[in-house]
Amino acid sequence: MNEASHDLMPFKSNHSSPLEAAPQWGEGRMLTYTAVRAGEAIEWLAKRPNADLMSESGDTLSVMKDGYYFLNLRVTLSSCKGAAQQATVSLKRGARVLLQGRVHADTCSTGVLGKVVELSAGEGRLQVAVSPPSGNVDCAEAVTHLDVIYMFRP
Repeated sequence: MNEASHDLMPFKSNHSSPLEAAPQWGEGRMLTYTAVRAGEAIEWLAKRPNADLMSESGDTLSVMKDGYYFLNLRVTLSSCKGAAQQATVSLKRGARVLLQGRVHADTCSTGVLGKVVELSAGEGRLQVAVSPPSGNVDCAEAVTHLDVIYMFRP
C-alpha cells in the first residue's frame, strides 16, 4: 500500500440519524412584516404568515420555535421635526433590547438595523417601540419593515 492511499479512510453514512427529519443547516425560513399602525409601539402584519415560527397579536410578536433569528429592522417617520428629531427605535424582547437606533434628522429613518440572535419559544414577546411615542411612522413597506430569517438550531 502506498503512502497516499494509507491516509484515505472510507466514508460511512448513517441514514437513520434522528436529525434527518429536522431542517438542516442550509435551510431557513423568511418572514416579512409591514407596519400597519404606530403609537408607542408599532403594530405589524406578516405578508406571508407562518404561525409555526412567529405569531402576531397587536403590537407584539411571539416566537414559536427555538432557533437562530436574523432580525432586520428599518423605521422611517413621516416627519422628524420637534420631538421626533430625538426619536429612538428599539426592538425588545421583554426588557432586553435586541436592536436600537436613533432616527436620523436628514432621512427621518433609523437606517437598517440588523443582528442575529438565539431565541427560544415562549420566552417573552418581541415589540418595536418608538420613544418618545410617535404616531407619524411612515407605514410604507419600502421604508418601514421588519424582516426575520429563521435558521435551524441543532
